[in-house]
Formats: sequence, structure tokens, C-alpha cells
Amino acid sequence: MHHDDQTWLKISCTTKEFENICELYSKIWDIIAYEFKDYTNNLIFEGMNEVIDRSNPEKHDWWGKDKSCFRKLNKLYKVFIKTARKHSEHNQNRTLMISTYGAQIHQNALKHFKLPKDKNIIVDIHHYSRNTDIDSYIGQYKYVLEYFVSKNIPIILGEIGEKKDSVGNADILKAYTSFAQKYNLKYILWDNGTSRAYIDSKTNTIIRSLNF
Repeated sequence: MHHDDQTWLKISCTTKEFENICELYSKIWDIIAYEFKDYTNNLIFEGMNEVIDRSNPEKHDWWGKDKSCFRKLNKLYKVFIKTARKHSEHNQNRTLMISTYGAQIHQNALKHFKLPKDKNIIVDIHHYSRNTDIDSYIGQYKYVLEYFVSKNIPIILGEIGEKKDSVGNADILKAYTSFAQKYNLKYILWDNGTSRAYIDSKTNTIIRSLNF
């Protein structure tokens, strides 16, 4: 479900279309949950990646102006959790990961996010920055700290980083990770193999050493 909102996993749709999407989404996760039912809890299931309203092909909506899209996304996560918990004790106790609208950190995405009632959920958010000032992140993450951190809701920064040709890239990441560590936020450096490459996967060599 990595950007499948461009094809079938659409949250800008009619009620009937959404019913069909939920049914297909459930079937897919039923297959995944069964296939990996004997894997230990070291395996984490993530429901989907950065699903947004793509109804306007010229300008995709990363801010979520249509409130019905938030409701549909919250509904999909309920379907995901119910289905992913099937088939084994491992799945019943497995950590599940869900994200805000588009995995965004802005207030609109966080305000309309509904945390499902479940015993083992991590919220995934993504954020890229060009700022080397640690204090600036406090302002950028104001609502993350208010809506999640202050309420002890587990979160992970599932994608952080910058383009490899960005000036001061290492300094940006040093500031970012220092901020994250201050608030005990776990993070994952995003390496897409091209514009944000750190490791050459063909030769298994480091392209850019961050040295911090």
C-alpha cells in the first residue's frame, strides 16, 4: 500500500466506492496477516504509506481540505487493525504502525487523526527539513508534542532526511536528530537510492558519511 492512493486506495471517492475499497483492503491485509502469522513480534505491520486526497491531478492535497477524507482514512485504519490481528497469537500482540493524513505533522492532520483503541500501536509521521537550528524544530513540532508526546502516544519519525545535494545536509540531520533525541523520538533515515542516497546498495558502500 505504498502510495496506492494513486491507483485504487482512494479516500476521495463515493460511499459505494469506499465500501469496495475497504473490502479489498481487508482482503489484502488478511492475506498478509496469514502469510506472516508465525513471525515473531520483531515484525511490524504498517497499514499504508502517505495516503492523501489525489482527486485533483494537478495539485495533490497534502493538507486535507476535504474532511470526509480524514474520516475515510480513520475508517481504513480500523479495518487494518481488525484484520491484522487475525490468525495467530503473534498477530494479536504484534506492533502495528499507522500514520496521520499523508504522515504529515501539521495541525490539520493531527487534529483529525483518531487513535484506534488498541494495545500496541505506533503512530508514524514523516518530515524533511532544511533547518540547522535545533530550536526551530520545537515550533515545527508544536502540535506533535501537544497531540502525541504529551499524551504518551508512541510515535516514530518514519522518514527524515534531505536531498544529497542539499547544502549543509549533515548539519541539518545533526540538528534534527539532536532535537528528536531530546524528546526521545525514534527516527528512520530515508534512503531512496537516488536523490536521498546514503548507501550504494549495489556495492554495499557508504556514499555519504554523516559523522555524528
